[in-house]
Amino acid sequence: MNKIIFIALTAVAFLASSLNSEAQGRVNFSNTLNNRITNSLTDQPISGTNAFCIGLYVGPNGSTAAQLTLVGLTTNAPSGVPTDPFAGLFNGGNPFKLPIPYDDSAPVAFQIRAWTLADGASYEAALLSGDPNLLIGQSALGWVIPTLPPSLPSSLPNLFGVGPGQVSAFSLV
Repeated sequence: MNKIIFIALTAVAFLASSLNSEAQGRVNFSNTLNNRITNSLTDQPISGTNAFCIGLYVGPNGSTAAQLTLVGLTTNAPSGVPTDPFAGLFNGGNPFKLPIPYDDSAPVAFQIRAWTLADGASYEAALLSGDPNLLIGQSALGWVIPTLPPSLPSSLPNLFGVGPGQVSAFSLV
């Protein structure tokens, strides 16, 4: 009898974890040619093969920048020079699954942050690196309602300015 109860509980736990993993909200963690990340010193798109780290920070709707948590990392698209077609671009996933508890039931606050990859695994670590050549920056705060399949993922960067679920381009300094 104990064996049957154990098997039944294991099956329920497996089904519950499967449902939870599918209930994760999805967003489009990438940008486009219209909202590239730029270097404020040169006024050109950032370039170099995986030279920059781009982080997706999220939190409950209404969060301040300081209250957001790093949930996704990617690097900039490989590009040799700022005039390269891929300069200033990143693609962290489309769809990108947000961690639980971010599902499709409520808006979430988010921010895109970028820094020189050699200066750390997070925006906060890069700030503390002391590197005089550090390039670092962040987008404005945005909010988005994540989607669930079969809906398309919500876009984060906006093509034409800031709106729900979208932020415009930003520069590193």
